[in-house]
Amino acid sequence: MVAAISMIFPSIYFTSICQMLIEITEDKVSHFARELFGMRLETKGGLRYVCFSHSGTIILPNPKLTLQGCRLSIIPLTFDIGTANAIMDNSVYQEDIQQCRDCTDSLSMVISRQADEGAVISVSLGLFGATCIG
Repeated sequence: MVAAISMIFPSIYFTSICQMLIEITEDKVSHFARELFGMRLETKGGLRYVCFSHSGTIILPNPKLTLQGCRLSIIPLTFDIGTANAIMDNSVYQEDIQQCRDCTDSLSMVISRQADEGAVISVSLGLFGATCIG
């Protein structure tokens, strides 16, 4: 199993953003950090580090770290068309587009320093698009 998915729909009618939580297994954490956020993770001594190859700097999550700023170009390549459309339909994504950003805060990924733990990707979705995912 690679992932478990849950959806959180708003309980109040004036918000139009839903959340989809994707739990991924520990062996896929590095892959999704690199693909979605351009971050390189390494494991040493059972601990997971975020590495910056250009400077040699590393970050050790303490105990967890949130990556944010998913590359826009990777969304349609990573998610099915319905999910990608729901992501592109949410107000956070639309604001990122209006500001001419190359990334969006619509996706974030919480990783643990423990290499044997998975991660959770949180995805903001437009309400209409979220109801059409199937």
